[in-house]
Amino acid sequence: IWALDAMQKSVNARTFGQPLLDVGTLDAAAGVQYTTWGSTDDPFAITAYFDVAETGQSLALDGYDIAPGGFLARTTEAGVVAGMFSGQFRGVPLSDGVHWITVEEGPDQIDIRHPIGASTPLRIRRPAAWEEDANIGVSFELADGAVVLANADMLTIDTDVLDVVLPGFVSGQPVRNIIVTSGDQTAQWSVEPLLIESVQPQVPAQESGTLIEVAALDSLRADGQSVGAWQTDNATWTASSDELRLDLTDPGLGRGKAESAPVMLRIGAGQSLTIGVTSISDGGRLVVQVQEAFGAHESVDAFVIAEPGDYTVDLEQIVTAAADNPYTLVFWLEGHDASVGLQAIDIVTGDAVAPVNDAWWDEQFDKTLKNWITENATLQVDAGTLTLQIADEAIGFGKVESASVSIDIGEAPMLGLAVSQVDPDTAYSLQLQEQFGEYASFVLLSDVITSISPELDLSNFVSAVGPNPYRIVIWISGVGSIKFDRVSLTAR
Repeated sequence: IWALDAMQKSVNARTFGQPLLDVGTLDAAAGVQYTTWGSTDDPFAITAYFDVAETGQSLALDGYDIAPGGFLARTTEAGVVAGMFSGQFRGVPLSDGVHWITVEEGPDQIDIRHPIGASTPLRIRRPAAWEEDANIGVSFELADGAVVLANADMLTIDTDVLDVVLPGFVSGQPVRNIIVTSGDQTAQWSVEPLLIESVQPQVPAQESGTLIEVAALDSLRADGQSVGAWQTDNATWTASSDELRLDLTDPGLGRGKAESAPVMLRIGAGQSLTIGVTSISDGGRLVVQVQEAFGAHESVDAFVIAEPGDYTVDLEQIVTAAADNPYTLVFWLEGHDASVGLQAIDIVTGDAVAPVNDAWWDEQFDKTLKNWITENATLQVDAGTLTLQIADEAIGFGKVESASVSIDIGEAPMLGLAVSQVDPDTAYSLQLQEQFGEYASFVLLSDVITSISPELDLSNFVSAVGPNPYRIVIWISGVGSIKFDRVSLTAR
């Protein structure tokens, strides 16, 4: 949300209603195109780098390294510079990774936004009118609205440039805006060293307890529009004594969302996410995602919910980052006139269900499979056995997909499948599908018509390096049903 807000204000607002002066291609092979907007006195130029050759390399342009898939937008007078960068900014190296940066220069103040990217040094132009070094200062606007003074060593002043340190977090709070000012008075600095962190602020270990809980979000009852620090888009929160409701503000749009403030997740601490759904409208659907509040802001589905119930997932199964990081919960409400009632939104440490035996991911079908997604298939769970059958036989096939599971192919994990019954004229196939990159699918078993219990070494099928999110997909074809007793992942 902060990234979109920054780019809309710095870039989109300067093209809306403005004449398009020029458009063209700088390098067709690399996918470099440009547009120019506004007035001929100080035009606003945007250079987009699509990296059509998929080199993964940045594009160097006038001292700026544009990230693949990114852009550089600027005015001729350099009062505004914005874009997605990886490498250098004004000829000075940035820290590793992709950085979304906007710089807007005013007579007495320069506003810098850095919604995506690790802590980094940044070089900006020093306005000619800023003559007194001692009057130039820096402060940070934090996510909660507080403004704190920077330490003096976070700014280096030269004749025509200023070098500023852009922190990801200050004292555990995300930094929304970096403000560089010049006035008639000597600049003030923080007398206490600030706790400056990149995008991974460390938090004390928490043995147990709820980190997010609807019952504690009292601000909801005050304004009826927000839940604590949650942001909404075409969605409205309301509350009663026994539930929290999320409704589409404009039902005709058919979709809306609510996104929580960043929450620190400690991967490896056994954290689980539970959503308690009391009601959901006919034809409505709630998609719950866990989204990075750092780096590329990637998201994974935790639940796809179409009926009331309690839904729980071990976050370690769906989150792949190895360290503590901030994440947001994103609720997508879909369907005409959709509405959902909630009684719990909990992230709890230490209460995740422990896998049996040596399996680090284990589905024995002793639950209700509410974390799984179906398409033209019906599911029935009875005494630990899943019965899968096509819903519409005229289509001829259907499928069921697991929730996203973090798998490190380098650890040579074994995928176990236990099938106890296959009806005549019925077959099933098994796939592993990436939830990243090109979302490639890997066929593990194809058109099996017998009851088997294979142990499949996934490293024989997939070559991706490092932990990544995947879905396990079971396809069914024919007119009968198939009974599954277990799907599990273990180390070889």
